Amino acid sequence: MKGRGKLSISVDIRNAVWEKYGGRCLKCGTMDGLEYHHWTPMSKGGLNTAENIVLLCRKCHRGLHYSQHTTEIDKSKLIGRKTLVTYDEALPIFKAFYNEQIGEGEAKEKLGYSKKSHISDMALYKRFLSESGLPRKKNHVDLRRGIAERTERYHATLH
Repeated sequence: MKGRGKLSISVDIRNAVWEKYGGRCLKCGTMDGLEYHHWTPMSKGGLNTAENIVLLCRKCHRGLHYSQHTTEIDKSKLIGRKTLVTYDEALPIFKAFYNEQIGEGEAKEKLGYSKKSHISDMALYKRFLSESGLPRKKNHVDLRRGIAERTERYHATLH
């Protein structure tokens, strides 16, 4: 029955899940229309625990159930995942990234994001650009570091 699982999640578990994901959709990062999703459905033995429940927006939740999104959330990639940062926590990291004081690799590490993700695709980064009135631009720190390291290795082989 629709909504049955939702009603049976205690306030303490709801609060723990909300805090764990920073009040944001696990998939897209929005704060709008959030719903609780059981990884393992209660009908298949899933429990109402913070470990078995995630926050998803309505669109991502429906997409997950009806396979309408282009990519699925892979639960195995979330094991050991750090708690998502809040916008206020991410702001100084985004500023340093935008001003090319740090590269994308360092920014993702500080934010606790996957190495495969792209900062420019993150909802929080898009929010930062929008609220700051800044245009999108490429960060070249990692590229410059890579070139410098390759050049240094090349010169080391000459001596």
